[in-house]
Amino acid sequence: MIRRHVDEASVATLVETLNVAVKRDDEDELSFAERLRRLNTECGFMYGEGALKGRFVEGVHRAARATVRERNTPGMNMAELARVAQTKGVEHRWLRLEQHKERTTEREALAEEARHRRQSRAAALPRITGGARGDQLRDAPVRTVGAVGAPTPGPRYDGSRPKTAGGSTPGGNDNPPYRS
Repeated sequence: MIRRHVDEASVATLVETLNVAVKRDDEDELSFAERLRRLNTECGFMYGEGALKGRFVEGVHRAARATVRERNTPGMNMAELARVAQTKGVEHRWLRLEQHKERTTEREALAEEARHRRQSRAAALPRITGGARGDQLRDAPVRTVGAVGAPTPGPRYDGSRPKTAGGSTPGGNDNPPYRS
């Protein structure tokens, strides 16, 4: 009778919605059972009570699914099954909340320990006070070494090279004051 007054596309949409229905995050198990019953009514009682309960069991969270499957008997109606799922869901959510709190406190404790370790390392490092700022190793004079036989520039090295009586170095090739 429903099919005479409603087009087939909307009925097909309702049937598909019923077939893939799962519990939403914002609804509890009792609301999910009511939604399934309403969809089944809108689809013209497509599913019987047993099939609808099976659809309900498949749609609840996996933590509650095993318990609900165990307790599901032919004599139990959908509302009782939804209450069992509700209780198990509440237990599961409470356990997850407790685990989340424990992990958060553990992370905070580890962060506090790391902060104390950093502070103790910083306190153990020697403090340099006074004197010139900067890296002492970088500020020290450096003597460069060039290729073998290459002339060494600068007045610093003139005294270290042996010279002939005329002032030139043995072997000639003195550096001119300018380059061409």
